[in-house]
Amino acid sequence: NTANRTPTRGPGELDAAYLMESVIEHIAHAAKLPPHVVREINMYKDEPEDKRTTIDGTVLTHYVVPELWNSLKTKAGYSERLSAVDHFNTTHRFVKRGLSITPVVYHVHIWPRQALVNIYGDGSVIVTHDGAEIGQGLNTKAAQAAAYHLGTVFGVTEGIPLTHIRIGDSRSLIHPNSLFTGGSTTSEGAVEAIRLCCVELVERLKPVLADLRKPDRTEEEVTWPKLCHAAKFKSINLSAQAKASGSGPMGSFVSYSNYGACVSEVEVDVITGDTTILASRILYDCGLSLNPAIDIGQCEGAFLMGVGRVLREREMLDEQGAMLTDGTWEYKPPMGKDVPVDFEVELYHNTTFTKGVMGSKSCGEPPFVLASSVAMAVRMAAMAARVDAGLLDFPAMALPMTPQVIVEAAGTRTEQFV
Repeated sequence: NTANRTPTRGPGELDAAYLMESVIEHIAHAAKLPPHVVREINMYKDEPEDKRTTIDGTVLTHYVVPELWNSLKTKAGYSERLSAVDHFNTTHRFVKRGLSITPVVYHVHIWPRQALVNIYGDGSVIVTHDGAEIGQGLNTKAAQAAAYHLGTVFGVTEGIPLTHIRIGDSRSLIHPNSLFTGGSTTSEGAVEAIRLCCVELVERLKPVLADLRKPDRTEEEVTWPKLCHAAKFKSINLSAQAKASGSGPMGSFVSYSNYGACVSEVEVDVITGDTTILASRILYDCGLSLNPAIDIGQCEGAFLMGVGRVLREREMLDEQGAMLTDGTWEYKPPMGKDVPVDFEVELYHNTTFTKGVMGSKSCGEPPFVLASSVAMAVRMAAMAARVDAGLLDFPAMALPMTPQVIVEAAGTRTEQFV
């Protein structure tokens, strides 16, 4: 009798990652090894590409996890931080710190997308696509793509001014039979469909531009509005529609893996279970980002959603299936104090990736999984408290790690205060 559930971002991915990271940490505990060492042992390194596969046989192409991992460890000062955390824990009984570094490998598909680009005689351009702008920056990337690709008619890379571009509403009247918005690749698919439209329009505009640049014509600079005006009066078709099939060789969907890593340090009050994320640093492979500012923001937002999953958002149902956590008094989404005190996101500059749209990679969901670093750091803090309490076994901690879960895992008992 429970209500229907609707996935929002990376459904099930973070939980699966947490499960496997917990297995790795349990192995590390049993083997008396630092968890990051066990993770490194289990990474692919110099194997041939066809030998780097997931459990279902997916080949990990353009694999950069070792490079990302080592670069992040250096930039975050992981070894120094780990020594400082260990020292802190030996000198504090009821406030403990934890530090963890975890990776992500996240496979995505580029689904088919449609676009329509209309150019008007005054130089204005209306772009529509079949994706839904839901705050992920899709329309901004779409406008930039149109400006860039239309600008190639002049043989330059700057593109036409963005002020000429406007994004129209997505409607099934314009783009029938469109797919869902999701899977982290809607922006890429829409940009590719827009590119196809622009390529067609540029080919139609080239003869008009050549005519305007003839020696016997005025030496006045040919601007974008002037070119569009001339094309209009030559009855050139200034409308193009395209569908990016999302297909690669032999009709298969274009797919690839995203890579990233995150270092997180937390401080935990083992009496109350209160947790502060002191620092999180993400290094994420976005290929050649379509818009670095948007993609960094997406990494930040996805990570914070993951923090909500691992620390705060607990659902409780009664015996009849009614939701008990139906308000913020009982259900705690991540808030301002859950943002890491020191929060850095860096995009790994990967110029070798060729499968994506304009060399780009997705970033909507993969960084969500990197919140596992926070969960692992909290467990490390709890284990430090357990050692002081004389408990040496490995604690099982369910998600979310609410204050109650943390206090129980830390082995805090009232007799410890006597």
